[in-house]
Amino acid sequence: MSRSRTFETRQGASVSTLAAAQHDLGMIRLPSDYLDFIRQSNGGSGFIDDCFLQLWRIEDVKRLSDGYQEGEMERPWLFFGSNGGGEGFAFDLRGGAMAIFEVPFVTLDPADALFCAPSFTEFMRRPTGFPAEDNPP
Repeated sequence: MSRSRTFETRQGASVSTLAAAQHDLGMIRLPSDYLDFIRQSNGGSGFIDDCFLQLWRIEDVKRLSDGYQEGEMERPWLFFGSNGGGEGFAFDLRGGAMAIFEVPFVTLDPADALFCAPSFTEFMRRPTGFPAEDNPP
């Protein structure tokens, strides 16, 4: 596996931008490690290892996440980016842990989602996910 890191960061989000985004999300409380990242880089794109990441600006997260889940009765995901193809990276809203999954935009089905990491910090270390034996049941 390549160990390349060509991820390009952006200017960090302002306090007012973060506050507005959190207000838009209502009851959803973003993980502190994700917010720490957004304060440093409000989104970004590039490769980490062999995985292309396109992380959305915090002010776009709700609109884009809702757009991908339009028409869905349940919205178990909060998307915050994609792989530039047919899958999005999302926080799992079904539990309190906010683990990160790679979710096919076509189905949005939790059964089709790949567990990536238990936290945003760990996700940024290995966005391609954990080996199959490490995946939760």
